Amino acid sequence: MTVSVILPTFNVERWIADQLAALADQICSFEWELIIADNGSTDDTRTIALGFKPRFGRFKLVDASGVRGPAHARNQGVRTASGELLLFTDADDIVRQGWIAHLTDGLRDFPLVTGPVEHFEYEGVRPRGGHQLLPRPPGAPLSRVIGGNMGTTRELFFELGGFDETLQFGWSDFDFAVRADLRGTPIGWEEQAVVQRRRPTSVQRMWNKEFVYGRGWTTLERRYPHLSPRGWRPLLRRAGWIAVRTPYIAFPDRRRGWVMKAAQLAGRVVERLRPST
Repeated sequence: MTVSVILPTFNVERWIADQLAALADQICSFEWELIIADNGSTDDTRTIALGFKPRFGRFKLVDASGVRGPAHARNQGVRTASGELLLFTDADDIVRQGWIAHLTDGLRDFPLVTGPVEHFEYEGVRPRGGHQLLPRPPGAPLSRVIGGNMGTTRELFFELGGFDETLQFGWSDFDFAVRADLRGTPIGWEEQAVVQRRRPTSVQRMWNKEFVYGRGWTTLERRYPHLSPRGWRPLLRRAGWIAVRTPYIAFPDRRRGWVMKAAQLAGRVVERLRPST
């Protein structure tokens, strides 16, 4: 059994050291390789990454700048990887101890696995615990499969054609999982494979990120109509929820949830009004 960890990077000099330190500290009973697929960083991301090379037994830094986006970087990383099992995480996240071992164990029983995400809101600060942990969702864990915390067999990856690089607004990881689900592929949930994920602290950054997510979700709805109820009625109901709770903006403990939902709705409306191509 061989394992490759794929880490796409793009201008993450502020955060990548935390992730690389966490990966270097992983305790495994088997050898594994780290593939850093750089998507054309213009800051010191590559320099910082190379500084960690002595801490890894097997380490590759590859040029993945041909097409902008994490989907291309992940695909390029896989093309240079030697592992039969492929694990994916992101450079601005932090894997918890045991992440590699737990996802690898899951891949003994399932060709596609994922695990919980623990959000924290402190940019540039490595968390010490006590933050929001997203538990296992009801039923299949399809809705929680993200590129920052997933593993798949090499066989399934190439059968599905990898990540779709044509998706403009992200969600290529979710698209991968949907394609796997449509062909009847079972998806495993590894409760102990936890990834700590940064959330932006500023309202503007939060809005921008969630707005793009909203646009991306609508592109998936066009591709997979079964994902959401059709028509405008669900969006109108959500708009009503947001309007009634507009006063939440004044309360720091509720502001984040309101901004996230409002930005996602705005992105979905903008994308729905755009002619499909």
